[in-house]
Amino acid sequence: MTNQQPLNEKALTNGSGNQMYNMMAASNSTTTVQYDGTDPSPNLSHNESGVQPAKPGVMRGKLYYGWTKSRWILLIANCLFMAYALVIFFGCLATYGQAYYDAEVIVAANRTMLDVAFACSIISTFTASVGMAGVIRKNRRLLGIYSLLLWPCFALLCAVGYLGYKHDTWNLKAKLGMQWRYSLNDNGRITLQNNLHCCGFENPSDHATYFAKCFPKSLLPGCAHKFTIFESTFLKKAYTTAFVLVPLQISVMIVAILCSNHITLQFGRRPRPHIAYLEGFDDWRSWERHSKEKDDQQEYDAKGLPLQFSPIDFLSNQNDMQPPQSTTTAFGQSNFTTGDATRKRSVHRQVQR
Repeated sequence: MTNQQPLNEKALTNGSGNQMYNMMAASNSTTTVQYDGTDPSPNLSHNESGVQPAKPGVMRGKLYYGWTKSRWILLIANCLFMAYALVIFFGCLATYGQAYYDAEVIVAANRTMLDVAFACSIISTFTASVGMAGVIRKNRRLLGIYSLLLWPCFALLCAVGYLGYKHDTWNLKAKLGMQWRYSLNDNGRITLQNNLHCCGFENPSDHATYFAKCFPKSLLPGCAHKFTIFESTFLKKAYTTAFVLVPLQISVMIVAILCSNHITLQFGRRPRPHIAYLEGFDDWRSWERHSKEKDDQQEYDAKGLPLQFSPIDFLSNQNDMQPPQSTTTAFGQSNFTTGDATRKRSVHRQVQR
Protein backbone atom coordinates (compact mmCIF):
# COMPACT_ATOMS: atom_id res chain seq x y z
CA MET A 1 0.00 0.00 0.00
CA THR A 2 2.82 2.39 0.80
CA ASN A 3 4.60 1.74 -2.52
CA GLN A 4 1.62 2.50 -4.80
CA GLN A 5 1.69 6.26 -4.39
CA PRO A 6 5.32 6.68 -5.56
CA LEU A 7 4.59 4.38 -8.51
CA ASN A 8 1.56 6.43 -9.50
CA GLU A 9 3.53 9.64 -9.22
CA LYS A 10 6.27 8.13 -11.38
CA ALA A 11 3.74 7.01 -13.98
CA LEU A 12 2.21 10.49 -14.06
CA THR A 13 5.65 12.00 -14.40
CA ASN A 14 6.50 9.68 -17.28
CA GLY A 15 3.16 10.40 -18.95
CA SER A 16 3.61 14.15 -18.69
CA GLY A 17 7.19 13.80 -19.87
CA ASN A 18 6.10 11.88 -22.94
CA GLN A 19 3.39 14.43 -23.60
CA MET A 20 5.86 17.30 -23.37
CA TYR A 21 8.24 15.42 -25.66
CA ASN A 22 5.48 14.90 -28.23
CA MET A 23 4.51 18.57 -28.10
CA MET A 24 8.12 19.69 -28.58
CA ALA A 25 8.59 17.25 -31.44
CA ALA A 26 5.42 18.50 -33.13
CA SER A 27 6.49 22.12 -32.73
CA ASN A 28 9.97 21.44 -34.11
CA SER A 29 8.78 19.32 -37.06
CA THR A 30 8.41 21.01 -40.46
CA THR A 31 6.53 19.84 -43.53
CA THR A 32 6.79 21.08 -47.10
CA VAL A 33 3.50 21.56 -48.98
CA GLN A 34 3.37 21.84 -52.76
CA TYR A 35 1.13 24.71 -53.92
CA ASP A 36 -0.99 23.65 -56.88
CA GLY A 37 -2.14 27.13 -57.89
CA THR A 38 -5.70 26.85 -56.57
CA ASP A 39 -7.29 29.29 -54.17
CA PRO A 40 -8.37 27.31 -51.11
CA SER A 41 -10.56 28.72 -48.41
CA PRO A 42 -9.06 30.86 -45.64
CA ASN A 43 -7.51 29.11 -42.64
CA LEU A 44 -7.36 25.83 -44.58
CA SER A 45 -4.22 24.18 -45.87
CA HIS A 46 -3.49 23.92 -49.58
CA ASN A 47 -3.48 20.11 -49.54
CA GLU A 48 -6.93 19.76 -47.98
CA SER A 49 -8.61 18.24 -51.03
CA GLY A 50 -7.97 14.66 -49.92
CA VAL A 51 -8.32 15.25 -46.18
CA GLN A 52 -11.52 14.13 -44.52
CA PRO A 53 -12.93 16.14 -41.61
CA ALA A 54 -12.46 14.93 -38.06
CA LYS A 55 -16.20 14.69 -37.51
CA PRO A 56 -17.44 11.26 -38.70
CA GLY A 57 -20.22 11.11 -41.24
CA VAL A 58 -19.40 14.52 -42.75
CA MET A 59 -17.92 14.61 -46.24
CA ARG A 60 -15.33 17.18 -47.18
CA GLY A 61 -16.57 19.67 -49.78
CA LYS A 62 -15.00 19.76 -53.22
CA LEU A 63 -13.45 22.77 -54.90
CA TYR A 64 -14.07 23.59 -58.57
CA TYR A 65 -11.29 25.81 -59.93
CA GLY A 66 -10.63 27.02 -56.40
CA TRP A 67 -14.29 27.83 -55.63
CA THR A 68 -17.00 25.78 -53.98
CA LYS A 69 -20.06 24.64 -55.91
CA SER A 70 -22.32 26.94 -53.89
CA ARG A 71 -20.10 29.89 -54.70
CA TRP A 72 -20.33 29.20 -58.44
CA ILE A 73 -24.13 28.84 -58.26
CA LEU A 74 -24.39 32.08 -56.31
CA LEU A 75 -22.21 33.88 -58.86
CA ILE A 76 -24.31 32.67 -61.82
CA ALA A 77 -27.58 33.60 -60.10
CA ASN A 78 -26.27 37.04 -59.20
CA CYS A 79 -25.04 37.66 -62.76
CA LEU A 80 -28.51 36.77 -64.07
CA PHE A 81 -30.09 39.10 -61.52
CA MET A 82 -27.73 41.94 -62.44
CA ALA A 83 -28.39 41.39 -66.16
CA TYR A 84 -32.15 41.94 -66.06
CA ALA A 85 -31.78 44.71 -63.45
CA LEU A 86 -29.48 46.62 -65.83
CA VAL A 87 -31.84 46.00 -68.77
CA ILE A 88 -34.74 47.52 -66.81
CA PHE A 89 -32.53 50.39 -65.62
CA PHE A 90 -31.34 51.41 -69.08
CA GLY A 91 -34.84 50.89 -70.51
CA CYS A 92 -36.25 53.33 -67.96
CA LEU A 93 -33.47 55.83 -68.67
CA ALA A 94 -34.19 55.61 -72.41
CA THR A 95 -37.89 56.16 -71.74
CA TYR A 96 -37.29 59.18 -69.52
CA GLY A 97 -34.90 60.61 -72.09
CA GLN A 98 -37.39 59.92 -74.92
CA ALA A 99 -34.82 57.97 -76.88
CA TYR A 100 -37.49 56.27 -79.03
CA TYR A 101 -40.67 57.46 -80.67
CA ASP A 102 -43.37 56.20 -78.27
CA ALA A 103 -41.45 57.10 -75.10
CA GLU A 104 -43.27 60.41 -74.60
CA VAL A 105 -46.64 58.61 -74.60
CA ILE A 106 -45.43 56.19 -71.91
CA VAL A 107 -44.08 59.03 -69.78
CA ALA A 108 -47.30 61.03 -70.09
CA ALA A 109 -49.78 58.18 -69.58
CA ASN A 110 -47.94 55.66 -67.33
CA ARG A 111 -45.77 57.80 -65.08
CA THR A 112 -46.57 55.91 -61.86
CA MET A 113 -45.68 52.49 -63.21
CA LEU A 114 -42.55 53.90 -64.85
CA ASP A 115 -41.38 55.41 -61.55
CA VAL A 116 -41.91 52.12 -59.72
CA ALA A 117 -39.99 50.22 -62.41
CA PHE A 118 -37.13 52.73 -62.25
CA ALA A 119 -36.94 52.44 -58.45
CA CYS A 120 -36.93 48.65 -58.78
CA SER A 121 -34.07 48.79 -61.29
CA ILE A 122 -31.96 51.11 -59.10
CA ILE A 123 -32.38 49.00 -55.95
CA SER A 124 -31.83 45.78 -57.91
CA THR A 125 -28.62 47.09 -59.49
CA PHE A 126 -27.29 48.17 -56.09
CA THR A 127 -28.28 44.81 -54.55
CA ALA A 128 -26.56 42.89 -57.35
CA SER A 129 -23.39 44.96 -56.80
CA VAL A 130 -23.44 44.11 -53.09
CA GLY A 131 -23.90 40.43 -53.91
CA MET A 132 -21.06 40.46 -56.42
CA ALA A 133 -18.74 42.05 -53.85
CA GLY A 134 -19.75 39.43 -51.28
CA VAL A 135 -19.07 36.56 -53.70
CA ILE A 136 -15.68 37.89 -54.80
CA ARG A 137 -14.51 38.76 -51.27
CA LYS A 138 -16.10 35.66 -49.65
CA ASN A 139 -17.80 37.93 -47.13
CA ARG A 140 -20.81 36.38 -45.43
CA ARG A 141 -21.89 39.70 -43.93
CA LEU A 142 -22.24 41.29 -47.38
CA LEU A 143 -24.09 38.22 -48.60
CA GLY A 144 -26.46 38.49 -45.66
CA ILE A 145 -27.21 42.11 -46.60
CA TYR A 146 -27.61 40.97 -50.21
CA SER A 147 -30.16 38.32 -49.20
CA LEU A 148 -32.09 40.92 -47.21
CA LEU A 149 -32.14 43.50 -50.02
CA LEU A 150 -33.56 40.98 -52.47
CA TRP A 151 -36.95 41.21 -50.75
CA PRO A 152 -37.63 44.91 -51.60
CA CYS A 153 -36.58 44.16 -55.18
CA PHE A 154 -39.09 41.31 -55.28
CA ALA A 155 -41.84 43.54 -53.87
CA LEU A 156 -41.22 46.32 -56.40
CA LEU A 157 -41.14 43.85 -59.28
CA CYS A 158 -44.49 42.43 -58.21
CA ALA A 159 -45.83 45.99 -57.87
CA VAL A 160 -44.94 46.75 -61.50
CA GLY A 161 -46.80 43.66 -62.69
CA TYR A 162 -49.79 44.39 -60.46
CA LEU A 163 -50.12 48.01 -61.62
CA GLY A 164 -49.95 47.00 -65.28
CA TYR A 165 -52.45 44.15 -64.92
CA LYS A 166 -54.88 46.20 -62.84
CA HIS A 167 -54.86 49.09 -65.31
CA ASP A 168 -55.29 46.84 -68.35
CA THR A 169 -58.26 44.81 -67.13
CA TRP A 170 -61.88 45.84 -66.51
CA ASN A 171 -62.86 48.50 -69.05
CA LEU A 172 -59.58 50.07 -70.10
CA LYS A 173 -61.26 52.61 -72.39
CA ALA A 174 -63.30 54.10 -69.53
CA LYS A 175 -60.20 54.38 -67.35
CA LEU A 176 -58.31 56.14 -70.13
CA GLY A 177 -61.25 58.51 -70.62
CA MET A 178 -61.20 59.47 -66.93
CA GLN A 179 -57.46 59.90 -67.06
CA TRP A 180 -57.69 62.08 -70.18
CA ARG A 181 -60.38 64.33 -68.76
CA TYR A 182 -59.29 64.71 -65.13
CA SER A 183 -55.64 63.59 -64.67
CA LEU A 184 -53.72 64.82 -67.70
CA ASN A 185 -52.66 68.44 -67.96
CA ASP A 186 -52.44 70.50 -71.15
CA ASN A 187 -48.86 69.48 -71.88
CA GLY A 188 -49.76 65.81 -71.53
CA ARG A 189 -52.73 66.12 -73.88
CA ILE A 190 -50.65 67.99 -76.45
CA THR A 191 -47.96 65.29 -76.27
CA LEU A 192 -50.48 62.50 -76.83
CA GLN A 193 -52.32 64.32 -79.62
CA ASN A 194 -49.08 65.12 -81.41
CA ASN A 195 -47.69 61.58 -81.13
CA LEU A 196 -50.90 59.70 -81.91
CA HIS A 197 -52.03 62.19 -84.59
CA CYS A 198 -55.46 62.79 -83.09
CA CYS A 199 -57.46 65.62 -81.55
CA GLY A 200 -59.55 65.38 -78.38
CA PHE A 201 -60.60 62.14 -76.76
CA GLU A 202 -63.73 61.21 -78.70
CA ASN A 203 -63.68 64.19 -81.12
CA PRO A 204 -62.00 67.62 -81.37
CA SER A 205 -64.59 69.12 -79.04
CA ASP A 206 -64.09 66.51 -76.25
CA HIS A 207 -61.51 67.94 -73.80
CA ALA A 208 -59.02 68.78 -76.53
CA THR A 209 -56.04 71.03 -76.02
CA TYR A 210 -55.71 73.11 -79.15
CA PHE A 211 -52.41 73.76 -80.87
CA ALA A 212 -51.20 74.03 -84.48
CA LYS A 213 -52.35 70.52 -85.47
CA CYS A 214 -55.49 70.35 -83.34
CA PHE A 215 -58.27 72.95 -83.59
CA PRO A 216 -62.08 72.89 -83.31
CA LYS A 217 -62.75 72.20 -87.01
CA SER A 218 -59.88 69.70 -87.39
CA LEU A 219 -60.44 66.59 -89.47
CA LEU A 220 -58.26 64.46 -87.17
CA PRO A 221 -60.10 61.67 -85.32
CA GLY A 222 -60.36 61.42 -81.56
CA CYS A 223 -57.60 59.79 -79.52
CA ALA A 224 -59.79 57.18 -77.80
CA HIS A 225 -59.20 54.33 -80.25
CA LYS A 226 -55.46 54.84 -80.84
CA PHE A 227 -54.80 55.56 -77.17
CA THR A 228 -56.66 52.41 -76.07
CA ILE A 229 -54.81 50.17 -78.52
CA PHE A 230 -51.43 51.61 -77.55
CA GLU A 231 -52.07 51.31 -73.81
CA SER A 232 -53.43 47.78 -74.10
CA THR A 233 -50.36 46.61 -76.01
CA PHE A 234 -47.91 48.37 -73.71
CA LEU A 235 -49.54 47.23 -70.47
CA LYS A 236 -49.72 43.60 -71.60
CA LYS A 237 -46.01 43.64 -72.44
CA ALA A 238 -45.18 45.35 -69.15
CA TYR A 239 -47.00 43.03 -66.74
CA THR A 240 -46.10 39.91 -68.75
CA THR A 241 -42.41 40.81 -68.51
CA ALA A 242 -42.72 41.54 -64.79
CA PHE A 243 -44.53 38.28 -64.01
CA VAL A 244 -42.01 36.30 -66.09
CA LEU A 245 -39.19 37.78 -64.02
CA VAL A 246 -40.91 36.91 -60.72
CA PRO A 247 -39.90 33.17 -60.79
CA LEU A 248 -36.34 34.18 -61.67
CA GLN A 249 -36.31 36.59 -58.74
CA ILE A 250 -37.61 33.89 -56.40
CA SER A 251 -34.90 31.52 -57.65
CA VAL A 252 -32.22 34.14 -56.99
CA MET A 253 -33.57 34.64 -53.46
CA ILE A 254 -33.58 30.90 -52.73
CA VAL A 255 -30.03 30.52 -54.06
CA ALA A 256 -28.87 33.46 -51.94
CA ILE A 257 -30.39 31.99 -48.78
CA LEU A 258 -29.06 28.46 -49.34
CA CYS A 259 -25.58 29.24 -50.71
CA SER A 260 -24.45 32.32 -48.74
CA ASN A 261 -22.99 30.26 -45.89
CA HIS A 262 -21.24 27.77 -48.18
CA ILE A 263 -18.94 30.04 -50.18
CA THR A 264 -16.05 28.45 -48.25
CA LEU A 265 -15.44 25.01 -46.71
CA GLN A 266 -15.55 26.35 -43.14
CA PHE A 267 -19.31 26.23 -42.54
CA GLY A 268 -20.24 23.60 -39.94
CA ARG A 269 -16.62 22.59 -39.23
CA ARG A 270 -15.53 25.13 -36.63
CA PRO A 271 -15.82 24.30 -32.90
CA ARG A 272 -18.80 25.76 -31.14
CA PRO A 273 -18.00 28.88 -29.10
CA HIS A 274 -18.53 28.90 -25.35
CA ILE A 275 -21.84 30.29 -24.16
CA ALA A 276 -21.23 33.38 -22.03
CA TYR A 277 -24.07 32.93 -19.54
CA LEU A 278 -23.09 29.26 -18.93
CA GLU A 279 -19.69 30.26 -17.50
CA GLY A 280 -17.63 28.88 -20.38
CA PHE A 281 -19.46 25.58 -20.96
CA ASP A 282 -20.53 24.42 -24.42
CA ASP A 283 -24.11 23.48 -23.49
CA TRP A 284 -26.47 23.61 -20.55
CA ARG A 285 -26.09 19.88 -19.79
CA SER A 286 -22.39 20.25 -18.99
CA TRP A 287 -23.12 23.34 -16.91
CA GLU A 288 -25.90 21.53 -15.01
CA ARG A 289 -23.66 18.52 -14.34
CA HIS A 290 -20.85 20.75 -13.08
CA SER A 291 -23.24 22.73 -10.87
CA LYS A 292 -24.65 19.54 -9.37
CA GLU A 293 -21.19 18.17 -8.59
CA LYS A 294 -20.21 21.50 -7.07
CA ASP A 295 -23.30 21.56 -4.83
CA ASP A 296 -22.69 17.95 -3.74
CA GLN A 297 -19.07 18.76 -2.92
CA GLN A 298 -20.11 21.75 -0.82
CA GLU A 299 -22.71 19.64 0.98
CA TYR A 300 -20.22 16.89 1.83
CA ASP A 301 -17.59 19.43 2.85
CA ALA A 302 -20.09 20.96 5.27
CA LYS A 303 -20.64 17.50 6.84
CA GLY A 304 -16.93 16.74 6.94
CA LEU A 305 -17.24 13.71 4.65
CA PRO A 306 -15.59 12.98 1.30
CA LEU A 307 -17.67 13.20 -1.90
CA GLN A 308 -17.58 9.41 -2.39
CA PHE A 309 -17.45 7.52 0.90
CA SER A 310 -18.11 4.07 2.28
CA PRO A 311 -19.16 2.85 5.72
CA ILE A 312 -15.47 2.20 6.45
CA ASP A 313 -14.75 5.89 5.82
CA PHE A 314 -17.67 6.84 8.04
CA LEU A 315 -16.28 4.65 10.87
CA SER A 316 -12.85 6.10 10.27
CA ASN A 317 -14.32 9.57 10.57
CA GLN A 318 -16.01 8.58 13.82
CA ASN A 319 -12.67 7.31 15.11
CA ASP A 320 -11.11 10.65 14.16
CA MET A 321 -13.64 12.40 16.36
CA GLN A 322 -12.67 10.24 19.37
CA PRO A 323 -9.67 11.30 21.46
CA PRO A 324 -6.51 9.34 20.73
CA GLN A 325 -5.90 6.33 22.94
CA SER A 326 -3.04 6.17 25.35
CA THR A 327 -1.54 3.03 23.81
CA THR A 328 1.10 3.55 21.17
CA THR A 329 2.57 1.26 18.55
CA ALA A 330 6.20 1.39 17.55
CA PHE A 331 7.21 1.04 13.90
CA GLY A 332 10.94 1.31 13.58
CA GLN A 333 12.07 4.45 15.37
CA SER A 334 8.77 6.42 15.22
CA ASN A 335 5.81 6.03 17.60
CA PHE A 336 2.23 7.16 16.75
CA THR A 337 -1.22 6.62 18.23
CA THR A 338 -3.94 4.37 16.80
CA GLY A 339 -5.99 7.46 15.91
CA ASP A 340 -3.15 8.69 13.69
CA ALA A 341 -2.97 5.29 11.98
CA THR A 342 -6.73 5.36 11.31
CA ARG A 343 -6.54 8.87 9.81
CA LYS A 344 -3.64 7.86 7.56
CA ARG A 345 -5.55 4.82 6.31
CA SER A 346 -8.60 7.02 5.55
CA VAL A 347 -6.51 9.61 3.68
CA HIS A 348 -4.69 6.88 1.73
CA ARG A 349 -8.03 5.31 0.75
CA GLN A 350 -9.30 8.68 -0.55
CA VAL A 351 -6.10 9.18 -2.56
CA GLN A 352 -6.56 5.79 -4.19
CA ARG A 353 -10.07 6.76 -5.32
